[in-house]
Amino acid sequence: MVGHDIEIVPLADPAAIKPGDSLRVRVLFHGKPLAGGEVERGDGTTIVAEQEIPRFTTDTNGVATIPVVRSGSHLLVIDHRVTPSATPDQANADLDTATLWFSVGGGH
Repeated sequence: MVGHDIEIVPLADPAAIKPGDSLRVRVLFHGKPLAGGEVERGDGTTIVAEQEIPRFTTDTNGVATIPVVRSGSHLLVIDHRVTPSATPDQANADLDTATLWFSVGGGH
């Protein structure tokens, strides 16, 4: 298969985002919008307890709105589990992951 199984696609230029703005992203799975996916927000370096990770759910069009609360690095991650696996002799489920990294207010 050519391309990616899962993607996070920004719907605006992340370089133009400022603290206090929100970034809308669309999550695509096999090229189609993924409803009900949870996009996690972090900075890629700070350790955060699993239950405290901010999560933003995609709507029926696969769109999540991510509030940008500060300047610096931002890392968006989505994990999507599919059960049963496409290769059931090797795994019970398939896990697809996508990331999007951008910097806010980095002196652009």
